[in-house]
Amino acid sequence: MLSSQSSPSQRRQRNWPADVALQRSENFWDNDGDVIIRAESTIYRLHKAWLAEKCTYFAGRFGLSGDDYSGIIVSEEPEVIDGCSVYHTPLKVPAEDFECFLRALRNQDGTSYAVPQTAGTRLLIAAHALGCDAVVAQERERLCAVWNERKPPRPESYRNYRPPASTYPPDDAPHSFQEALDMIQVGRNYGLPSVLKRAHYELLSSREFEDLVKKDPGAFGFSRSEIKRLSRAQGKLMFAWHRTIKKPPRDSIWRGSHCHPLARSPFPFGCKQQHGAIRRSAWRDMMNETGEAKEGARDPLRYNVFLRMDERRSSQWCSCCVREWEKVLAERREEWWAEFKVPRR
Repeated sequence: MLSSQSSPSQRRQRNWPADVALQRSENFWDNDGDVIIRAESTIYRLHKAWLAEKCTYFAGRFGLSGDDYSGIIVSEEPEVIDGCSVYHTPLKVPAEDFECFLRALRNQDGTSYAVPQTAGTRLLIAAHALGCDAVVAQERERLCAVWNERKPPRPESYRNYRPPASTYPPDDAPHSFQEALDMIQVGRNYGLPSVLKRAHYELLSSREFEDLVKKDPGAFGFSRSEIKRLSRAQGKLMFAWHRTIKKPPRDSIWRGSHCHPLARSPFPFGCKQQHGAIRRSAWRDMMNETGEAKEGARDPLRYNVFLRMDERRSSQWCSCCVREWEKVLAERREEWWAEFKVPRR
């Protein structure tokens, strides 16, 4: 069962404000329900036994468990609407989050309800506050899968990609620094260390976060030593990116740089610069002049060079060499991710 750092009898909760107009939920109003739950200004008519079975919070509020919830005050004289007693959600569970939580509960009962992808970490927080082990376990599994620490975020691609079938496929898209901060807090507070690596990477790849921290290093609660460690980790990734991105395909200290043997034919079938120092110089100049090297350094695990590059420049390199270069870059990215460590607190 879920544990809390303080016993329910030691916690006191204020009600949602009384002087507001209440509105019925469009999705969760059971005409035969025997209890009304209020979250902010929205009320939900539900079944008391169903809620008590799913949530220790409501079981305690309804007096259907041995837990002492007397310290969480609903009201001195319980309000009644349509003959049903009214109970309030904890203040940390507003209406939007409570509705997401109810959708998740109904899904577990076999009813198809879409849980918004924007729920993020809020559903886990709501489930934890309401004492619902089933949804907590589900959300822990989902967040650990979506913010997977085992594999780096998949780079954006100009090719069609179909991820393997999975209950919770990884989310490779960039996330805002605020989402990353929320995930770090949840990972630390709710015992999910596996989400911290990806969350810290999202911070490093956010230009907005970097600018705000430069103005006020303590704005987000990080210590100066944490900020320095984040900066060092970012610098290490940037250095590795520049070192790799400016090296042309099929470049070797011993064999030099040369076009792929399958495409070693006059341009445009082969590379325009097929071998030697001029080939290396042409590749390096292309990366610098197009700005790809600088732009990609912000997000080295996801940035796709040839997705944005001007066709006139990208067409100077044969597809065989480009594919081989992308394969090498993918291998380097795996290495960078394995070496990337979550900065200590």
